Amino acid sequence: MIIREITNITRQLEEKKDKIDEIQMKENDLKRRFHDLCPEGSDKYAELSAFYEKLHIRRKKPEKKKEENQEEDDDEEEEAEVEEDQEEEEEDDD
Repeated sequence: MIIREITNITRQLEEKKDKIDEIQMKENDLKRRFHDLCPEGSDKYAELSAFYEKLHIRRKKPEKKKEENQEEDDDEEEEAEVEEDQEEEEEDDD
């Protein structure tokens, strides 16, 4: 049973890595196209680059919030498990 779970998790990890690689390839392609259309020496390069970074940062913030919420949930679960273990130990001592 544990081996099956490990296999499933490994498969999911590989799928996520493939998605990450695909996203990175798309992002690199967009950057290349951006530099083709707006070379670094251009008058508007700094302005357009700053705009892109602003959009890119906005997209990452919701993911970061989800990740923080997940960490908080994990902490709460760990605390609950510790409390349950302590209660079981107290019952065993009686």
